[in-house]
Amino acid sequence: MQRLYLAKIRIHCNEDIYETIRRSLIAEIKSPANVGRVSMDMSSVESNTIEIVVKADSFSHLRAIINSILYLLYAITSSIEVVVEYGDKS
Repeated sequence: MQRLYLAKIRIHCNEDIYETIRRSLIAEIKSPANVGRVSMDMSSVESNTIEIVVKADSFSHLRAIINSILYLLYAITSSIEVVVEYGDKS
């Protein structure tokens, strides 16, 4: 019997960046790095809240994909902050 490890990540964000974050995660959710060893699903569970469910065949694969998701979220939010701060200053 093969073990299955599961984690849920909930991201609650401001309404003005919710859709940007959701759309930015779609590619990673559809095609995770360890295809066959990891599967992911994303849904909207509440207003401005995204839930990502990650399943993996080992704890180390689960940890790795969670780290990837968290880093991607960091990159997305950092990019949004830069655009907001230095955006259209004409």
